[in-house]
Amino acid sequence: HYMVALLRQSAGVELCGKVAIFLIKTHKSQILANQGMAGALRDLRALLKTKLTKQRDALGYNLVAMKAVTRAAQERRDAKTDLRQEVTAEEIWGNLGLGALSQPGMEDASKAKKKRQRGI
Repeated sequence: HYMVALLRQSAGVELCGKVAIFLIKTHKSQILANQGMAGALRDLRALLKTKLTKQRDALGYNLVAMKAVTRAAQERRDAKTDLRQEVTAEEIWGNLGLGALSQPGMEDASKAKKKRQRGI
């Protein structure tokens, strides 16, 4: 009787399910001998089924949402790491078919940068 009342309030649904299974396994012979408990057990079973289905669906929905958020965060993290990699002028302009460096003065700027890095 108390578990049915708790389930109707949606309080402790998982705990009520575990307790119901334990009680039924423990007192199986007494339950089978007492036909008056059949109605209460049917109510308990129906309530447990609906409440646990709702919780399972909510949990599944939350898991899918968490996976989507994780995937989006990973994509953002990957995009940021791709942007942080240093790209040389040769890599940018070299594959355009316009010669080694198409921008005037670009060659001088890249040589000057290399000299500064070497400390010359």
